[in-house]
Order: sequence, then C-alpha cells, then structure tokens
Amino acid sequence: MGNSVFKDRLCASWDIHVNCNYRCPYCFYEEEWEEHKKRNLFLPAQEWIKYWNKIYQEYGCCHIDISGGEPFIYPSFLELISELSKVHSLGIVTNLSWEVGPFIDRISPARVKLHPSFHPYCTGTDSFIEKLIILKKNGFETSATCVGYPPILKNIVKHKDEFESKGLHISLLPFVGVYQGINYPHGYTVQEKELIDTILNTPSARGYTMERKSPKGKLCGTGYKYFRIRPEGSVYRCANSKTIGNITDENFKLFDKPMPCELDNCSCLNELVYLIENI
Repeated sequence: MGNSVFKDRLCASWDIHVNCNYRCPYCFYEEEWEEHKKRNLFLPAQEWIKYWNKIYQEYGCCHIDISGGEPFIYPSFLELISELSKVHSLGIVTNLSWEVGPFIDRISPARVKLHPSFHPYCTGTDSFIEKLIILKKNGFETSATCVGYPPILKNIVKHKDEFESKGLHISLLPFVGVYQGINYPHGYTVQEKELIDTILNTPSARGYTMERKSPKGKLCGTGYKYFRIRPEGSVYRCANSKTIGNITDENFKLFDKPMPCELDNCSCLNELVYLIENI
C-alpha cells in the first residue's frame, strides 16, 4: 500500500446486483434489502458485454472483481462471465452456495478466480471446505475470507485451523458497521485488533481502517486505474466517493491521471492500495 506505481492494467469492482440468498446480520444491506433492490439493473448478458467491450476498446484488458449480493444468482450469470472472461480477467466474490460442477465445466481457471466468502451464520464449515477442495483440484485458485463480526471472532481461530488442516487459507476482513451500539472497525478492542492483524496480515492498512487516519488530499489512483460500478451502472472512484458517470453512457470516460482523495475516512482495503502516500 502507498505505492505510486499502479498495476499495468485497469481494475474494477462491479456490484452486479443487490440480491442474496443469505441474510447475514453484518451485511451492508441488512434490513434495507428491499430498498436497495430498486437500484438493480437486469440487462441481457450481451448488453453488458457491449459496455465492457467499450471499456476494452478505450483502456485495454481490465481485471473485474464481481460481487453483489451474491453474483451467481444474477440471471444468466454463467453465460455472462463465460463471454466476459474472453476479453477481461475476472475475480468473483461468492458465498459458494451454488453447485460448482457446471461452473467448472464452462469456466477457465486461467481467466476467472473465485474469492469465496465464508459465512458461519448461513453455512457449515464442512460443506464449504468440500466445495473449495473440488475447485482447487480443478485448477481454481481459492482463498477464503470471513468477516470479523464481533460474535464470530471467538471462533475464528478454530475456523482458521479447520481450513488450514485441509491445506486451505482463510483471512479476516474487518467488520464495517454497528454492533451493540459500537461503530466498527474503529470500535475493536486492543485484543481484537491484534487478532485481526494476525489473521488479516496487512497491518499497514490498519491506520486507515481502524485508527481513523485520513487520506483526504492525498493523490489516489481510483477513478484512473480503478473504478467501482453499482448495480444501476453508476461509476464511482471508490466505495464512498461521488459518482463520476455511468458505464452505459456513450461518452463515459475515466480520469486521465491520479486525483486528490476527497474523503475524510477510508476503510476499503482493496481501494487503499491506490492511495499515493508521499505527496
């Protein structure tokens, strides 16, 4: 983090829709699912391909991380990623609640990487690990994550040991939200922060995610080498920025250089890597 040298190619995070077959208590959309669903834009796979082909023509091959909700319940999702992966590389955040066989038969592990998210409130460890093992045997790189929701932390070391006993890796993501009147990730205790540092293994990001260090005014590559798309197609520099356009607009363009951050706080680990520290 804090490096002014960006990745050679463009990267994007696409929240493809707000819909999920799980209802985890720590989800951003908890208790607001129906309101957020109004933003969903369900387009045919080939129409989305048209917009992403335009990105390719303007900026070259892009790495797209797709999340939701749960992406695999988006209509015709396998068709969409099969075509999309011919031009761009993909990463998909998923709860692995679906049958992995059809995915393995149709998708190349050279073009698509899964980012499985383990949710103890909704699935058992054994069934989740079983799917990870099948995917790994078929050439897919898999490294699971788990949200550091306070009630989950008491069992996280146990879960970590279960994964590692099968040759699998699991890391911890800080919880962002309110639990029992305490705002997280800033509200973690000293002991909880130390545990998260150990499992997360990215202490350099802690100053921003848990200690309220401000990135405001620092040059950032979001909007230039990285952008985020909401379900309705609106494009943002990062998770908490103002919109900079819509991917469906004919004249949509990204920034042509890094721009100063406008935020007082930043808690997204994926986006912090585009922050230029020393200016």
